[in-house]
Amino acid sequence: MQPDERLQIYLTNTLEPIEPQANWLLPALSKEVESAQEVKNKKILVITGNPPYSGISLNRGEWISKLIDTYKWVDSKPFGEKKHWLNDDYVKFIRFAQWKMEQVDEGIVGIITNHSFLDNPTFRGMRQSLMQTFNRMYFLDLHGSTKRKETTPEDGKDENVFDIEQGVCISLFVRKQGLERKISHDDLWGKRKEKYRACMEYEIANMAWKNLSPKSPFYFFKPRDESGIDVYNSYFPITEIFQTYSIGVQTSRDSLAVAIQRGELEQRIKEFIDQSKSTEEIIKKFKLKNTRGWTPQYSRDIISKIDNWKSFITPYEYRPFDCRYVYYHPQMVDWPRFAIMNNFIKDNIALLAPRQLATDYYRHAFVSDKICDMCLISTLTKEQNRVFPLYQYNLYDDKKHKTRQFEETDPFSGKERIENFTPEFRRRIDNKYDHCYGSEEIFGYIYAILNNITYRRKYIEFLKIDFPKIPLVDNPETFERLSALGWQLVQAHLLLDIPESLKVDLTRGNDAVEKPVYVATQQRLYINDEQYFSPVPDDVWSFHIGCYQVMDKYLRYRKGRELSLDEKENIMNVVKVLRFTIDLMQEIDEIWKP
Repeated sequence: MQPDERLQIYLTNTLEPIEPQANWLLPALSKEVESAQEVKNKKILVITGNPPYSGISLNRGEWISKLIDTYKWVDSKPFGEKKHWLNDDYVKFIRFAQWKMEQVDEGIVGIITNHSFLDNPTFRGMRQSLMQTFNRMYFLDLHGSTKRKETTPEDGKDENVFDIEQGVCISLFVRKQGLERKISHDDLWGKRKEKYRACMEYEIANMAWKNLSPKSPFYFFKPRDESGIDVYNSYFPITEIFQTYSIGVQTSRDSLAVAIQRGELEQRIKEFIDQSKSTEEIIKKFKLKNTRGWTPQYSRDIISKIDNWKSFITPYEYRPFDCRYVYYHPQMVDWPRFAIMNNFIKDNIALLAPRQLATDYYRHAFVSDKICDMCLISTLTKEQNRVFPLYQYNLYDDKKHKTRQFEETDPFSGKERIENFTPEFRRRIDNKYDHCYGSEEIFGYIYAILNNITYRRKYIEFLKIDFPKIPLVDNPETFERLSALGWQLVQAHLLLDIPESLKVDLTRGNDAVEKPVYVATQQRLYINDEQYFSPVPDDVWSFHIGCYQVMDKYLRYRKGRELSLDEKENIMNVVKVLRFTIDLMQEIDEIWKP
């Protein structure tokens, strides 16, 4: 360095170009801003860093937002995603680096970030855009995601290199005209120290890279087994089977708005609106905080003025076989999804399924006949369930406060409800079988397919990344057999028809749930030292729906409580239903295999 030359490090926000403004009180800061902006305006050949990961970005300037819009196009068309994570700060840093590289003939970006962009379907425009800018891309996936519950290929412990939940990835982007285009990927699994050591010792030239050929429409940056994809893509997406659907309800304050017993919820709301208590007391007791347009004080003021405030307490499908109560009022629930959930004021059934998976197993189909939670199937962000009603009722559109408007004739003319199938799907299935099957027969068939063991295993790679697609079997006889079994499963999962597949008993005791303990050799499920349910077969105990081990989760939610008569009966019924489910899934699999 020369005399009086400064160290070339500048204090700045990369994502916010700042027009230098004089600050007479802090002239050194003014000079720093001006110098930093000069550097950002120059051509840059190397960019490296570990940017912040923040889904709720504070960098919302028009400049970076316009750059990110590039990632919202795929194959020259808008990607059509309402919900995505392209506004995460790390995505904006990658876009900034890409933008700077587009201004030079050659350059390198080395960056460590959240690894979700490698295979998340909503990042497909980002991946295609990066392919167009860079000649070479290397991705070393360090994994370690607790959100995805990642383990090593040998099912061992996989640790994160940072103290965070999200897995990470080292990305190297190379731009050089005339360089052969290549995209390479490798994985690093295991303990944190082992990953540190590997990163110190590895060299790019002698790593076991797998070369990728990302293809439309998703352009994945991870190796995938795509055998059978052409057949699978010929099936009917459930988003083209059902006309209307949405994600489930989100209260943002379950500790106040949701309760196991109706009386418990009544007492909470009564206390919440009690004007003799200060809002500060209420916030502390129920651990409340301001959220999207919601404040405890305003909500208290509104609900306290409702004479029949108890009428907003309604049954709520919270978790598998775990029906609770919710205070279903817009001043208590952040995302009530009225347009879909109002269809459950009367008799209805819904298929529940997520768009993506964070795990390597598909066990994520379920049903509900009530207003239901978005985490009914899974608490993992990727796996939040959409709700696909079987019927639409002729209700008011709560957003516009007027009846629905239709482009042509009103399909509800003379009807209280209509099936929620698209006209195209209805035409296809009627023509396929030369017969008009009833709505419930079709629903039963769809549910049977989603509970087909071979279907789940064979198409797991595709079920991970998008909504399921439903095949139409070749002959009506197979369709009808599957439909009948699927409908039996629907009725069992709604607890409307309890199969007597087992005789389950509960020993006498104090009914207090201390800690669920399962003793496989005796097929006993203990809730405390002396009281247990029996028999509970091992495969019933270990059965999962979504991310939940059903029996274990139900009891853990009730730790420290005494089971009511209804809850004890419910547990015994669920044991029978799960035994029936396991057997019926096997029968479905024997009838049809893809």
